[in-house]
Amino acid sequence: MPVIELDSADDALRLAEAFLQGGLPLLEVTFRTSAAAQAIGAIRKRFPEMVVGAGTVITRDHLRQALDASAQFLVSPGFERTLTEAILESGAPYLPGVATPSDLQGALALGLTQCKFFPAEGNGGTRALRVLATTFRAFSPTFVPTGGINLNNLEAWLKEPAVIAVGNDDQSRGALVTTHKIDLFRAARDQFDELDWFATAMHEVSSISKRNGKLIGQAKDPVSAGRTLCSMIPKDFWKNGDGQVFCMGGGGAGVAITWFLLKGEHHLGRPARIIVSDISAERLDHLQRLVDSPQLETRLIKSAEENDAIIRTLASRSLIINATGLGKDRPGSPITDGTLLPSESIVWELNYRGALDFLQQTRRQSESGKLQIYDGWDYFIHGWSCVISDVFAIEIPSDSATFQRLSRVAAQTSGR
Repeated sequence: MPVIELDSADDALRLAEAFLQGGLPLLEVTFRTSAAAQAIGAIRKRFPEMVVGAGTVITRDHLRQALDASAQFLVSPGFERTLTEAILESGAPYLPGVATPSDLQGALALGLTQCKFFPAEGNGGTRALRVLATTFRAFSPTFVPTGGINLNNLEAWLKEPAVIAVGNDDQSRGALVTTHKIDLFRAARDQFDELDWFATAMHEVSSISKRNGKLIGQAKDPVSAGRTLCSMIPKDFWKNGDGQVFCMGGGGAGVAITWFLLKGEHHLGRPARIIVSDISAERLDHLQRLVDSPQLETRLIKSAEENDAIIRTLASRSLIINATGLGKDRPGSPITDGTLLPSESIVWELNYRGALDFLQQTRRQSESGKLQIYDGWDYFIHGWSCVISDVFAIEIPSDSATFQRLSRVAAQTSGR
């Protein structure tokens, strides 16, 4: 469960959406800032499917604010009887913090048998916890130790019979971010000690790693998109210098693809024209500022029919990309049924899972239109290998043979 500290409700919504899309519908917002209650309320209202609790609840005022914001559970770093009684009266699920026999005895007297043990290492470690559990074994207390737990002592804590979970981030080496990379950057950029040039320029984070005590954010999309494009597009595909690209979606992936084709180093040749459509004027403005190329055209759209109209202007042997997230994050396709794609074109659906409506539409005309169609699997594997390399500080060769072997292992593991 992510435990977060937030400075504004806007940050809360962006971060909550990213967690939700990433499969983490459970969140604790700590009362370490004055924005906590507003953040909890905003998340609960916008994303009712999330379970959102309040952490670092220390005072009656914290309790009142948390309940008014509809927090669904409460956590405290310590034990104070009158506050605990008020929380129990409210009916909210509660995890009090204990550090001493007196704390635990007070919690047990009020019927609370599950407690946070904090600070775990600073308070005597597993030995101290074992003494508490043994002393009060008639009540079968269980604990969630937090504070000072890391990879070196994690196994020892998990072996303790009275431990049901641990609070720890040191065991996490890093993360691959596959969606809402721009929103994550906006919400959490000040939490990083270092951001690489791509992350700062493109306003996104796809790789999170730790190095020498620092939290590092990097944008790997330009690398993974570039590798995928170079393996997908034949060297002489745009031999006459008149190549056309239509990218539907100006989010993180769309920005990376456009930058790579117009500014990156590659053997593909520069397209004469790249059109990027999106429903967000803010995204398109950012793309224009970043790339700043006469070959780039941006189109603010409101419907799939507008994408259809753009497709009708494309020449044969174009590159057409679905970078909208439609067909995975949300149902649907960025084009309507029956839209004919230009002949001999390369079609790239960035999704590799979900309904994949756009992919199905294009496959129905692949033979008659002589289309080359790709899904997002290779893009995912390139991104995954880049991030694994960062997180574990290992070199992963990017040659074709190694990549194909990684792809086969990943496919077998995932059941693809």
